[in-house]
Amino acid sequence: MPTDLDSYRRWLRQGEWREFDAPWERVDLQLTDDEIDERFRRNFLAYHDSPRKRLLIALPDENAIGWVIRYDETRFPSTCHVGIDICEDDQVNRGYGTEALRLWISYQFAISKLHRIAFATYSFNDRVVRLAEKLGFTLEGCDREIVQWQGEWVDRLHFAILRSEWGRGSTACAGIRLSEEINGRIGRKRDHDHLEQPEQAGRSRENRWP
Repeated sequence: MPTDLDSYRRWLRQGEWREFDAPWERVDLQLTDDEIDERFRRNFLAYHDSPRKRLLIALPDENAIGWVIRYDETRFPSTCHVGIDICEDDQVNRGYGTEALRLWISYQFAISKLHRIAFATYSFNDRVVRLAEKLGFTLEGCDREIVQWQGEWVDRLHFAILRSEWGRGSTACAGIRLSEEINGRIGRKRDHDHLEQPEQAGRSRENRWP
């Protein structure tokens, strides 16, 4: 929603998340407000690819707290990479990241023929490592001491899960649904305790986030 723009501007300027998502690459402070606004419109308002490649994470009160993202593998189209950031500091460690990423992965598998979904994180990001383990991802490799940050060498960790492995032993996220017609949002649905399948949720523009 356009009203999320103020939050997006603030996220790119501040927040604990920036300390864990490749902080040595952060160039956001160099962007002007106009450049940030254009990035927001391009990524979340005018993005109509299917499957969607970026969505905001929204709570029942309609406040956005972060985003999920997908990166395609040009050489290997049966694989994609995903990522997530919870950008509101007071919403960290409440399970929202687990719920959102689980739904995001379910959506990617449901609406495509992907065989494998992967993501990478760095060795200092304990939260994402725990998240990978919780969702059943396999640690496939490690780029040891790939970058030096704040005087210490950091490893990059590579995780992935196959379509055949997804969902084993996992449960649906209470109160979550997904629709392609959601103005770039992914969120928690009020007063329901089921997971609405993407192919059902995307049938009508009447399906919208709280």
